[in-house]
Amino acid sequence: MAIQLIVEDGTGIDDANSYVTLEEVRNYAEMRGLKLPSEDTDLMVKIFDAMDFVEGYAQRFKGRKVHPLQPLQWPRSGVRLDGVTLPQSPLPKALKNAVSQLACDSALSGPLNGKSTAYAVKRTKVEGLEIEYATGSTAQAGPAKTYDKAMTFLNPLLNYDMGNRLIR
Repeated sequence: MAIQLIVEDGTGIDDANSYVTLEEVRNYAEMRGLKLPSEDTDLMVKIFDAMDFVEGYAQRFKGRKVHPLQPLQWPRSGVRLDGVTLPQSPLPKALKNAVSQLACDSALSGPLNGKSTAYAVKRTKVEGLEIEYATGSTAQAGPAKTYDKAMTFLNPLLNYDMGNRLIR
């Protein structure tokens, strides 16, 4: 079965699996000088990786789903941005930009939710300069990957209200 990209248009399409088209992602990347797979199927895999990442923020998006049974988190109602309530259609440009950037990130560095493992460096010597970093040789989890540019687009669409809680 061939991979099929079904793009949400803001109406709550029953089987939507993307917020962006191949053309939108390619245009985004071209405008920024970013490399993408030349094959459409390969790019779709990167878009789906980006969608998984974005959909992982489901509980943090502002507003609520327009249709409770829609497969994706957008379209949403009740989303206020800069004091203005956004319409459910078209989807916010920031959302499309975030998915496009994440697809580019996935194409560049591999799966977005992957974990990295590194080994502690004991000693490095470069042109007479020697630096000792750590001891031991066990594997250590590296820092979590961050996607700052994509999050710049996504952050305005997220709630950061942690509530007022008193912890004793």
